[in-house]
Formats: sequence, C-alpha cells, structure tokens
Amino acid sequence: MGAGVVGSLSSQHAPNRPIPQSASRAAAPGGWRGWLEIAAVYGSIEGALWSGGAARATWSWTAVGLIVTFLLVRRPGWRPLGVVGLGPKRAWWIPPAALALAVALLWIAHLAGTLHGLYGTTNVYFHSFGYAAWTVIQEFIAQSFFFLHFERLIGSRRAVLANGILFAAAHWPNLVLVPVTLAGGWILTELFRRYRTIYVLAIAHCLVALSIAVAVPNRLQRHMRVGIGYVEYGRPGPRR
Repeated sequence: MGAGVVGSLSSQHAPNRPIPQSASRAAAPGGWRGWLEIAAVYGSIEGALWSGGAARATWSWTAVGLIVTFLLVRRPGWRPLGVVGLGPKRAWWIPPAALALAVALLWIAHLAGTLHGLYGTTNVYFHSFGYAAWTVIQEFIAQSFFFLHFERLIGSRRAVLANGILFAAAHWPNLVLVPVTLAGGWILTELFRRYRTIYVLAIAHCLVALSIAVAVPNRLQRHMRVGIGYVEYGRPGPRR
C-alpha cells in the first residue's frame, strides 16, 4: 500500500467524488475467503474482550496481525479504506452534529442529576485524548475492514445493517451500550458508505461516547465496559 497505489487512485478520482463501487469492493475479498477473514478477526476480538492478562494481549495482537496481513495481501490502497484526508467537505457537518448531540446529553444529565466525572485516576485531558485515538482505531476496524468485507459479500446497503449489528454485538453484554452502538454503528457505517472517511466519524464517535460516559450513571453503564469486564464489574480481585 505504497505511494504508487495512492498516486494511482488519486489520479483516477477527484478528491470530493465518491469512490466507484468497483474500487471500494476491490478493498476486500469475496466468497468464502471474505467470510473466513471476518470470522477470524471478529473471533480474535471477542477472545480479547472475554479474557484478561496475557490471554487478552495475545488475542488483541492476533486480531491486529490478521487485519494487517489481510490488508497487505489485498493491497487495496489508502483511499478506499477511508484514511486519506478528512473526507469531502460535504461530510464536515458530522462533528458539529455530534457535538450538539453530546451537549444535549450532558444537559439532560445535568437536569437529571446524573452528571459525573470520567472514571479513573488519569488526567481527564489524557483520558479524553487516549479515547479519541482509540475511536480512530475502532472506526478503522469497523469501517475499513469489516464494512468493506461485508460490502463485497452482500452489497453496500445490506452491509450497513450487518456492520451495525456486528458493532453492537462486540459491546455485549452492556445493556446500555448494545442498543446505543446498534443505532450508532448503523449511522456511522451509512456515513462511511457515503463519504469514505474514518476521521470525522471518529470525532463524532468520541464526542458522543464521552458524553455517555459522564451522563449515564456508572451503576448502569459500568464504566463503559464490555465482555468479561462488564460481567466482573464490582467483584473483588484484580481488574481486567
């Protein structure tokens, strides 16, 4: 995925034009191989979410290794992955809209008396910056890997729904986050389908997620944990 690939894509498509479906579908394999790659990566992610310590690290790095390997083998180029630039100007309404939603959630929480600080001892700015970086990674995995695979296998519109369901499933059994991420995952994937950029989506993701983290009581969202961390929340012993 070097400069030659990027240059070739850039010369063929103007920056603000949508990527042709043939170019976006070239970013992922079809048939049994595509389903196998989805299963392998998602299975590794679930392994990380439902384990702790060394096992979690092993599963996490396995997922990273699989994603990198599959993309290097496919060599789709950067633009179909949505990682070149901030996307078309017509997509720049997304962060302000997410900010408005976040402010509304905070105001409702203030009125309800549920507003509280972010969990943890880390400085709030470092915490927020770290989470912002994590949302970029999440959107890359969700959109640049999973959605492009689904799009190749079942078509663009059905892929949006499938990706939203998969994103929500990764947040099980958090009963606050599952419905939120089902709706949010569907919306973000539809926006990626239209604009092919992960960065404005990551900004929106970060703003809304942080507002939920401080607006919804910890006893309900359990510090935004999922998997084994959610199940073991509040139990004595080492934290996972």
